Order: sequence, then structure tokens, then C-alpha cells
Amino acid sequence: MKISNGVTLIVYSFFLLIGALIDNCIYISLLVISLLEIYKQIKNDNFITTYTFWQMGFAFIICLDGILSKAKVISATSFYVYNKTGIIFSVSAILIIWYYRRLEKKTKTEYVEESESPINVTFFFVIAFLYILFLINELPEVINSLTVSRFKLIGDDEFGGLNAQKSILKQLGIFLSQFSGYLLPSLIFIWNLKRTTPWKAFFNASFLSLPIWIIYVIIGTRHNVLYSFFGLLACFSLVKFSKFKFKPIYLLFLFLAYFVSNTMLEARKHGFINYITGNINPRYAKLEKNVTDQTTVYMSYVIDYYDEKPLLYGKSTATILFFWIPRKIWPDKPPQFSYWFIREYLGGQIGFNSKHSAPGSYLSVPYSDFGYTGIVLISIFIGFLLNRLDMYFRKNRMLNDYKKLVFVSFFLASIFFLPRQLSHLVSKVLMLYLLLGILFYLNKTKFILKTNN
Repeated sequence: MKISNGVTLIVYSFFLLIGALIDNCIYISLLVISLLEIYKQIKNDNFITTYTFWQMGFAFIICLDGILSKAKVISATSFYVYNKTGIIFSVSAILIIWYYRRLEKKTKTEYVEESESPINVTFFFVIAFLYILFLINELPEVINSLTVSRFKLIGDDEFGGLNAQKSILKQLGIFLSQFSGYLLPSLIFIWNLKRTTPWKAFFNASFLSLPIWIIYVIIGTRHNVLYSFFGLLACFSLVKFSKFKFKPIYLLFLFLAYFVSNTMLEARKHGFINYITGNINPRYAKLEKNVTDQTTVYMSYVIDYYDEKPLLYGKSTATILFFWIPRKIWPDKPPQFSYWFIREYLGGQIGFNSKHSAPGSYLSVPYSDFGYTGIVLISIFIGFLLNRLDMYFRKNRMLNDYKKLVFVSFFLASIFFLPRQLSHLVSKVLMLYLLLGILFYLNKTKFILKTNN
């Protein structure tokens, strides 16, 4: 028997209410709802969609953190704030599900085949250039990360952050190399796809991307390795017969990503070699192990703070719009919300170095600007965005336009982290689109070798 969306939402809402009343288990209820939505996507053969990736990210970043951080939130704020934060996340989750499913029901899908885009030899040279640029910029940090704790490294302004003293050219190189690390697995996959089957192209791209992933693991930047790997996985899944199919191997990859993520958290405390040889630094061994980014913890601080302080009415959102301006050009550029808020709330720099920022979830910025109105607006917007993207991807069943293929695959990876922070989606997607535009424009240039007869 098919259950209507309206009935489903009523059941979800009732389930969340029970979770809020019984021992404040609202995040457990939220987790179950996210898993049910993922199961529904699998059942409908829509696993590889932005909506599924959103629900996976929401389950891991918001729900799991809310469950594990319960005691910390209550001790830092109050029982009331913990429950209120959970209710706000619940309202947002219901709004996203409602609007996404409402639009999905109204949309008729007409399948269209994309025209195939050519890949010239220039594409290979661009990939080689980006790979070399990535190695040049990342290897020095790898060498340091092998034996030195990440806590010591990020205390040095040479490694980036708000007060880093780097030339604009150096900052541009680092920025470009970071995006190269995200994109290279998918770009290598496309280059191989022109010469072999999707499965062989996937394994070839995985093998050639191993140095990138190993570098990220040693440095300890787990978001980067997940962005990079999810992009490749989504790219493979969007090609021809693999389109929107659910395969059990994806779950294996997710569990592997979870294991690698936790290992990276521990290894970067002491230095990679020190960790694997057991040379543990007692100073860092006692530090709390956070499975997630404590996103709900920081969001509870936001809720607690704005119970007393006036709203900002757009100032927090505005900082997202000029993220791209280098601080070297604009030294007094206002810091983003995730940087200044945690210091304001805790009363200063206590416990943080100059690079630390705290992701208060996708709700922190709109809530700080417009309160409950901001929660409703951003939730409806996310439901709308996910639906429009999925309808577009579903319409183009044979996605052979390689520029769109890479962009879509990275978008899927970005959506997984969207529950963590809004600014990441805005900044990364805009810069990615610009970089891909340049890359595929260069791809139109053909190298012609002339010979003398």
C-alpha cells in the first residue's frame, strides 16, 4: 500500500514529538527519519541523488553528533537549549522533506540524451599540470605532518588561516591546488572513460588518485579526501548504465570512509609516523576524540547566544558573498560567522589558535540573521534546490557532457557536507564552476603536430 506524503509527514512529526518528550531523544528520532528517507530513495532506485547525499550528511553530521554530544551540550548550556536546538533541526528537516517531495510529485520527468562533448589531448596536459601543482603545494605539508602534530603545525601562521602572511600568488596557488585535489580523480576518470569501460576507468582513476588520497590522509584533512573520493564515486555512478543505481559496494565505501576519518583524527594529533609506530604524545593523547565536528554543539551555542543578543539582519550572510577577496588585498575584511562567533560566545581566543573556526551547521547563519524566519526560508530553499537539481539530473539519463558530469559529481559530494556549513557550498561550487569553465575552454584547443614531407 502506497502511503501519501502528507501521511508520512504527520507520522514523522508525531515521531519527533515523542522523541522530544521521552528523555529528550529527538536526535534519535531524526536519525531514524533520515534513514527511512534514504531507504525510500534506494527502493525507488534514486540512490545517487543530491537528496540522498543530503540525508546521509544530515544523519552523520547533525543526528549522530546530536546523540553523542548530548552531555556536552547540556553541561555547556542547559537541558532547555539542547532540546530547543533539536526541535529547530526537526522543523527544518520536516520542511525540507515536505518541499522536496511536494515538488517531486508535481514534476513530470521527460528523459533527454545529452550530446557528447569531445576530450582533446589538451585535456591530458591540463590534468598533468594540475597534478604537478597539487604535489608542489601539498608535499611540503606532508613532510611536516609525518612527524609533527597538526596542533603544532596550525599554530604557525605559515600554514594558513586568518593572519597568514602569504603573497597573493602563493595563496592563489594553494587555492588552485586544493581544488585540483578535489577534481583530479573525476578528471582522470573521464580521460580514461574515452578509452575503456566505466568500471576499468573507475579503477584506473582510483589507482592514479591514490597519491592524492594518501597525501590527504597524512595531512589529516578528512573533508578533502571525502570530497575527492565522493566526487569520483558520483562521477562513475552518473555514467550511462550506472545512472542512479544503488549498489551495495557504495555502503562498503561509506563504512571505509568512516573508518579512515576516525583514524585520521587520531593520527594527526601526533604526526602520522608517530601514530603508526606508537610514539604517542601524552599531551595530545588525552584530547577529546570527536567522531563528528560537534556541529550541533556549536549550533546550541548559537541558540543560547541569540536568546539574549539582537539578530544581525543580514550581516552574517553578507560575509559569505565576499569570501573570494584575499585578505592580503582587504586586511580588514570581516571574518565569517564560523570564525568570530565561537570566540565571542566563549569570551576570547581561549582554546583556539588563529586558524580555528566552528561550523554551526547550515542553520547558524540564517538563524543569526533572521531567527525562526531564517530557519524556514533556508529549509524551503534547500528542499527546492535539491529537487530542481535531481529533476535536472534525472531528465538527462545519458549524461555524456563531461563538463556537466564533473560539475554534477562534485555537487553531489558538496551536498553531503552542506548540513555542516552553508559557506562551503557557496564558495566551493562557485569556484569549481569557474575552474571547470576555464578547463573545458582550454580543452577546445587542439595540438597539431606538423611534419615536413
